[in-house]
Amino acid sequence: MDAFQVARGPQPDFARIATGFTELGDQFQLCSNLPVIDHGGQLLRAVQGLREVVDSIDTRLRSMERRSIASELNALARSLNATVTRPDEPLEGLRSLQTGEVMEDFPTTVSEIALLSAGRANAYLQALGQPVAGPIGEKRRRLKLLAGVTTQVV
Repeated sequence: MDAFQVARGPQPDFARIATGFTELGDQFQLCSNLPVIDHGGQLLRAVQGLREVVDSIDTRLRSMERRSIASELNALARSLNATVTRPDEPLEGLRSLQTGEVMEDFPTTVSEIALLSAGRANAYLQALGQPVAGPIGEKRRRLKLLAGVTTQVV
């Protein structure tokens, strides 16, 4: 022992401290192997999976709500259109079940339905969740019924 150590007392061994920290660091890395630590990661993944399921359910519920509201408003439009008997009387427009909005350029009279092209008739039928098969005359007839037109003066 030299005079400095005797006067000040024992001194730290920095090399041993560094070795101790290295060993401590190695041991901390092994903590990720502990089940309790790994369960936290599993729990986080499970919560993320649940969040995705909830988001999917929310999307489906919003779609169902939109379809339900559009169906109710279409039922009201059908009841109003049920009084239409002449080809030139105005029709209430129908709503798309996908968007809930009144369909763009929906025929405003029975006469306009009678002039629809197959492409436009198909677009309206699809927006109403209906099949598009059949000749154009049948499609126009279905659109009149879907709009609520059941009686026409000839």
